[in-house]
Amino acid sequence: MRPLPHDMAAPKKKKKPRTKKKAAWWPKLQKKLSQPGILLFAAGITLGVTLVVAGILVFGPQSRTPDGRLILERSHADRPAAKISPERREKPEKAPPAVRPLPAEPADAPVLPAEPADRPPSRSAAPQEPAMAYEEHFTGKRGLTPEMEVVREYRGAVVVPAEPRQSPVPAAPPPETPAPSPAAPRMAVVIDDLGDSVTFARELLKLDFPVTMAILPFRPHSREVDALAARDGAQVLLHQPMQPKGYPGVNPGRGALTVGMPPERIQAALDENLGQTPNASGVNNHMGSRFTEDASGMAVVLEHLAEKNLFFLDSLTTHHSGVPAAAAKTGSEYRRRYVFLDNTRDARAILRQLKTTEALALKTGQALAIGHPYPETLEALRAFAASRDKRVAMVRAGDMAPEHLHARP
Repeated sequence: MRPLPHDMAAPKKKKKPRTKKKAAWWPKLQKKLSQPGILLFAAGITLGVTLVVAGILVFGPQSRTPDGRLILERSHADRPAAKISPERREKPEKAPPAVRPLPAEPADAPVLPAEPADRPPSRSAAPQEPAMAYEEHFTGKRGLTPEMEVVREYRGAVVVPAEPRQSPVPAAPPPETPAPSPAAPRMAVVIDDLGDSVTFARELLKLDFPVTMAILPFRPHSREVDALAARDGAQVLLHQPMQPKGYPGVNPGRGALTVGMPPERIQAALDENLGQTPNASGVNNHMGSRFTEDASGMAVVLEHLAEKNLFFLDSLTTHHSGVPAAAAKTGSEYRRRYVFLDNTRDARAILRQLKTTEALALKTGQALAIGHPYPETLEALRAFAASRDKRVAMVRAGDMAPEHLHARP
C-alpha cells in the first residue's frame, strides 16, 4: 500500500489558548470603591492631610510656654542668633498703626546695657540697640476672675522706630481733666518699657483718657519721653529694673536692684535711675520676681521712695511678693496691678482684657492694668476709648487708692 502524500496527511488539532481566570476579589473591591460614600471619605482624608502639611510648611511648629500657653508670635530675641544676619538685626521693626517709620534719633543716654554673650557682634559700624530680656508678668489668683490666670510672657526687645529730631515747638497747656467722683469706680492703664520711641509715646498721649507711662532708665529716649509726658500732663513712673529668678541668665538691665545689695547701694541706684525720669511721680518694677520677694530689700525701697514723696506700684511678677509685708513694716502705701493686658499679642484679645479690667473696677471699685508698647496694644486702646463704660472713671496710677486703704467688698 502506497503511503499518502504529505499534504494529504490528517490535520493536527489546534490548541486553544488558556485564559487566566480573574480573581474573584478584584471586581468586588472595584464595586465597593466606586460607591459615593467611599469616594467622599477618601477625598476628605486626602484634603485633611494636604491642609496639615500646608499648615506646617507655612506656619511652622507651634511653640508653647512651660505653663502650656501658645506663643502666637515669637520676637526677634527668641530666634536663634546664628540664623539672623547682622544686616537684618540692624533693621527696625514695624511701626505701630498710623505711625510712619522714620530714621532713629540720636540717643540721649549713650551708655547702654551690654549685648548678650551668645549674640555675635554686629559687623556694621552703626550703633546696635541691645536686646532686652523678656519681662516677667504674673497675675495673682486671690479675688480675681478666671481670665487672670498665671501666665509668663516671653518676649524680646520692644524697638519702635523713632522720628527725626524736630525743631522745638511751644507746648500747649495740658487740658484740664475734671477730678473723678470719689464714689465712681476707677480704672488705670500703665504702659511699661517706654523709652525706645518718642513716636509711640506721642500716640499714647493722643488717647482721650489718661495713660500712665512707665519709662525704663538708660534707654535711647528715656529723657525725651519723660519730658513729653510731663508737658502733656501725663503721669510718669520709673520702670525700675529688679532681679528676676532667672538672674544672671536673665539680665534686667542697667541699674537693677539685686538681693543682698546694701541699703546704701539700693538708694544710690534708685537716685541714679530717677535722674533719667525727673518728672516721675512713682516707681514700678521691671522684672523683679526675685527681688520683690525680699521684704527687707523692698522695705529699703519703700522708705527711700516715701522720703521723696513717691509711691510704689507692684507689678506682681510673683505670687509671693514681699511688698505687702514691707509696706506693713514701714507704714508705706503702695498700689498693685490687677490685670495684664497683652500676654497674647492680638488686638481683640487685648480689648477683652481691657473690658475685664473695666468689669473688675465696677465690681470692686478699682482696677489697674499693665500693657506694653506693642502696635496691637495701641490698637486695642483706641478701640477701648470708643466703647468704654463711662460709669468708670479713667485715672492715673497715682489716683488709685492705696492697697491697704482700699476696702474690698
